[in-house]
Amino acid sequence: MIMNQNDIVSLMIKSEHNEASTLSLMGWGLEVLPSDIGNLTGLTELDLGMNNLTELPPEIGNLTNLTKLKIDRNHLINLPPEIGNLRNLSELHAGDNYISRLPREIGNLVNLESLQLGHSPRSLNCNKLTELPREIGNLSRLTKLNLNRNRVTELPMEIGYLTNLMYLNLDDNRLRELPMTIGDLCALKILALTNNELTELPPEVGKLRNVTELLVGGNQLITLPAEMGDMTSLTELFLEDNSLRELPSELDQLTDLSVIYLYGNELGQSDFDFSLLPNLTHVLIETPR
Repeated sequence: MIMNQNDIVSLMIKSEHNEASTLSLMGWGLEVLPSDIGNLTGLTELDLGMNNLTELPPEIGNLTNLTKLKIDRNHLINLPPEIGNLRNLSELHAGDNYISRLPREIGNLVNLESLQLGHSPRSLNCNKLTELPREIGNLSRLTKLNLNRNRVTELPMEIGYLTNLMYLNLDDNRLRELPMTIGDLCALKILALTNNELTELPPEVGKLRNVTELLVGGNQLITLPAEMGDMTSLTELFLEDNSLRELPSELDQLTDLSVIYLYGNELGQSDFDFSLLPNLTHVLIETPR
């Protein structure tokens, strides 16, 4: 369904008149979002997903009662600084666009709990973020951060301020190292780092004692820090397609571990004793290449 601008504006005016709290324009073929959107100050939820928008008008910042904003699956190149006015926002879905940078004002969204900037399997669009602003550390209520399939090469030290973060997805990026402050993410349960360019993990990962799933396959890891043995909540550990030749003996402390993937490494001479892991049910390993 493709609507002309007059139809869209009319719907907006009707919504304003009725004091609607939600508005969905998902999949309407929008190429331009009229500035009139800024008049709908009573909105708490706005869905602009699956359109052809290349930018958002500054007036989007007038919608200060918004708690949920969906702008995913468009053609957005950036987000306007006025996005930082939406201080009541708890969910921002902006994945599957062409966004190459985030404004510093993203750090004003102090009530944000979920930030989706990643890629979904059925979309052809991908964001192109290479870095995160330091102000990301202001989002202290954030519990979910998805950045999969961007171009991020490094994380700011301020990432460690996200002490309520439970889910961090950085699969399919270009990370070469992790900051030592990664260990400050004390609430983290899932850490996904598959298909990056990591050559090592910092010892501070051992402080992530609530992580149950760690995915670091498809990197360039040669060794693992002994401190990983302190990650005693781990139940699933994915280390496939790296360059590991040995596993630290301290991994025998991971007594809750049930799944470990090790294929695509060079562990043929490893003497690690998997029988010391009483709950292990799935081990995938291969002979030397």
